[in-house]
Amino acid sequence: MGKTYSSEISGKGFFRTIKNCCFNIVENISFAFLWRKYFFVALMPVMYGLVTLSSCKDPDEIGLEVQPLSDQLSVIHTDSTSLITRTIKEDSIRSNGVSYQLLGSCYDPVFGRSDASFFSQVLLGLTPTLGASTDVLVPDSLILSFGYAGFYGNDTMTPQVVHVYKILDDMHADTAYYTSTKFNVNDTDLAAGYTFSPKPRTVVSVESAVQSPQLRIPLSLSFASELLSLNGQSEYTGNSNFVQYLKGLYVKTDPQNIPGKGSISYFDLYNNPYSKLSLYYHNVTTGEDSLHYDYYLTGAIKSNYQEHNYFGAATDVGHQLQDSTYNDTLNYIQSMAGVKTKITFPYLSHFIDSGKVLINKAELDITVQAGSGDDYSPPSKLFLVSVDSAGNPNFLIDYFEGASYFGGLYNSSKSTYTFNIARHLQKILDGKITDHGLYLLVSGAVVQANRVVVGSSRNTKYPMKLKVSYTKLH
Repeated sequence: MGKTYSSEISGKGFFRTIKNCCFNIVENISFAFLWRKYFFVALMPVMYGLVTLSSCKDPDEIGLEVQPLSDQLSVIHTDSTSLITRTIKEDSIRSNGVSYQLLGSCYDPVFGRSDASFFSQVLLGLTPTLGASTDVLVPDSLILSFGYAGFYGNDTMTPQVVHVYKILDDMHADTAYYTSTKFNVNDTDLAAGYTFSPKPRTVVSVESAVQSPQLRIPLSLSFASELLSLNGQSEYTGNSNFVQYLKGLYVKTDPQNIPGKGSISYFDLYNNPYSKLSLYYHNVTTGEDSLHYDYYLTGAIKSNYQEHNYFGAATDVGHQLQDSTYNDTLNYIQSMAGVKTKITFPYLSHFIDSGKVLINKAELDITVQAGSGDDYSPPSKLFLVSVDSAGNPNFLIDYFEGASYFGGLYNSSKSTYTFNIARHLQKILDGKITDHGLYLLVSGAVVQANRVVVGSSRNTKYPMKLKVSYTKLH
């Protein structure tokens, strides 16, 4: 026999009252009169039914109020998940089609020496009309200039020596180039070992006009004469012909060999109007002087070339690369295809020893070593990727939740980086993906030279931690 509640009885009485008192006599009494007469009669059982319903809940419908505390779902928090971390070398990374070109040499006492150079095509500007084909043109100067976009290192006072060479190989727009890609170049140094001190914040005066910070490298007058000799020739009819004559330029500096010295400059060769090759000349035939023509670097194919020397055991990074047990309370992460940290969770499966779990939250916390960024500032953002069976990097599913969720930004007040990886861990525990570890690396590594020292999982003061909140599912 089914259960009968007072609410059901009250409901039947309510409808019977309405039927008997209203609808059966509606033909003889006006609606307004009926409303006034029977309003309170109709309302009272409704209120009584609501009160009765609220006080007579079926335990089968409510559930948790009558369950023993041990049977209720609860959230468990832990920050003691075991991690294994190790500093390893980064693979070369794609370096063409990026926003900045890097140039310079910097000797970091902890990370060793980093050297940055680049290859770039040179394109025609406006259709060259340097003078009549019979005019005598004489070069005054040829200036290769790059607009500054920033720099890295605590030393911009130490002079650097720059060299410029012609590229002998074709550069192709549909080809991927990497930080390890080199092109063959001519032996002639067009810059003749020009010495400069980086001045990324100092405006310059060019032809009595003040311009934004830029590096201006004078090139040989013999090269300038070559360019003038092309006036009226087929090389100046279009870029396809011109890049067959001049395939591009390679720009590099001498390596810095004194610890703590040197810096790496960032140049914008895509949008900065002062990044160009400027030919200054005069026309002997017409008597015109102060003439000039600009060749473009914007729109040209460019590729960064970057390399590192860790000097074996002479630096902390070099020593740890040779022996992973050396100074293993710290890990190292470096841009320019330098070093990265591999993270593995050897006992992650223990979360499901007693059954399935739901990961509510999972944060990977990384703390920067105190004082390590005083002279060499840490990257503004790190990146975290998963590793497949072949060691290749892949995006974590959490990455697609958006940057504000995924994290990775440097918190300068706490000296930390934090990543949210709850969905990635859930897929591992559900058996949907295989865990081969994670790579922690610099975001935007090809266009900056920053590096950072962080606490490893073995660090007792500021260890790398995985903080997990989860619920056991019965």
